[in-house]
Amino acid sequence: MVNTNMFLAVCGLTVLPTTIMGNPLLDQLARKFSMLGTMLYSQVQNTTMTSGDISKRIQQYGCYCFRDAINSGVLFGNGEPVSPQDELCRNLMRCRKCMEMDFPGECDAAQEKYLYSIDANTNEIMCNQDQDSCRVDKCECDKHFSVELGKMWTDASFNEMYWLNNKNVARRNKKNLEVFDASANCAKSDVSKKNPVDACCGLPGQKQPYNYERQECCDDTKLVSIGQCLN
Repeated sequence: MVNTNMFLAVCGLTVLPTTIMGNPLLDQLARKFSMLGTMLYSQVQNTTMTSGDISKRIQQYGCYCFRDAINSGVLFGNGEPVSPQDELCRNLMRCRKCMEMDFPGECDAAQEKYLYSIDANTNEIMCNQDQDSCRVDKCECDKHFSVELGKMWTDASFNEMYWLNNKNVARRNKKNLEVFDASANCAKSDVSKKNPVDACCGLPGQKQPYNYERQECCDDTKLVSIGQCLN
């Protein structure tokens, strides 16, 4: 019998027993990201950080990593990713966007609850299939993000210049270190403005929105340029 630890994810996230914060708003945000941090932490091999430390570092980073912690379910990010981590965050935001597109009016990318388990022996994340489809989809989005970021994560590779956590920004300003200007670098491109998304394509956890005039979906799994599915 597989040995698993089962979690109920609220907003894809839950409260860690060690989370103690005085500010109610900050406490709410900590609860919102702690489970995703826990899911990610189960996949990270090279770190001296705690789950809470990593949870903070997937917020307000670059152009796509939950830039607005309060409205992260609404603001999916813009611009070019600033790093491999930010690129994975963009993929996660796109995957969550597809969840809302596939289940219009039924799902909330920030608030939807889901069940998953982590195998205690292999650390494999398993999304419970016996739940609403939109919940399965969100779990798969978060799972893929966690697995892929876990593969590349090292503490040394985390670039604090792109981390817009208030304390980090204040610390860097005090030391006269460069701070990333998200408002200037994370603008929506003209191409994105002219080509709104029509549908989604990809495997579970890897779905991406696309525009019918620019791309086509091959076998419901792969996005290519128009006319390339036959190649």
